[in-house]
Amino acid sequence: MDDIDRLIISRLEKDGRTTYEELAKDCGMTGVAIKKRIRKLTENKLISIAAQVNTKILGYYLNLVLLEVDNEENMREIVRAFDRCPRIISMFTGLGRYNLVALTFAEDRNTLESEMMSGCSLRSMDGIRKSEVIQLGEKFSSPFLPVRCSLATREGEEAPCGVHCGSCERYLDELCLGCPATEFYRGDL
Repeated sequence: MDDIDRLIISRLEKDGRTTYEELAKDCGMTGVAIKKRIRKLTENKLISIAAQVNTKILGYYLNLVLLEVDNEENMREIVRAFDRCPRIISMFTGLGRYNLVALTFAEDRNTLESEMMSGCSLRSMDGIRKSEVIQLGEKFSSPFLPVRCSLATREGEEAPCGVHCGSCERYLDELCLGCPATEFYRGDL
């Protein structure tokens, strides 16, 4: 990565719809040269250009879920089970007391409680020794986050984590919107 790549990335961070011509003007290059650079950056997996969602306007609850998982095998199973979960924005390994961290969202308070306490909860998985949830407040730098809307398929009966919303007590009592990846989902994602 050189200074021109950094300038291109900086501009695209501010506005992902910036045209090749606008970038070319800023960089003193042609639009074709900029297009080639962006293609190279994406092919080498140095950048990804994608839409992000304004979680503040949508009123989403943002949470950090901190987990102490007892071993690598259980950690891999948790990551596998929740890799396609539409409500998980990102998962990270951690060094220290908690070795798995997830940034999650919920559309409303009841769904948040379901996400933290029911069978579809990260905290309910085998191998969890300790867990802690930190409900996050205002996001200062930008309200936009890469919510994975593409996973909200509203298809099938079973959630990616293996839970069946149609037989979940909290869902049946209307205390959860259901999983966005299933036909049971009642939310707006």
